[in-house]
Amino acid sequence: MGLFILAFTITFACLKTSIGLVTACAETFSKMTNGKIPYRTWAILFTVFSFAVSNVGLSAIIEYSIPMLMLIYPRRSRSFFSPSSANSSSMTGPSISPP
Repeated sequence: MGLFILAFTITFACLKTSIGLVTACAETFSKMTNGKIPYRTWAILFTVFSFAVSNVGLSAIIEYSIPMLMLIYPRRSRSFFSPSSANSSSMTGPSISPP
């Protein structure tokens, strides 16, 4: 019984999150296009895109995203965690000072 409740809870949490993301993206893109492409069209487009990506499989998504993340992540981590940025008076982002 506990596993059923857990599965039910996780399913509806994921469903609620996906609905929120689709509606927020559709509303934003509809406003960005000044209503030339209606909300409903954006919502359908994002739903179909999400469905297609979800059926690719997690392994394929990870294989595709790792090279892009490796290009972005090291550069950002150096700027956030470098000791020189912790002592800088013109710091614009979060920083962790060395121990």
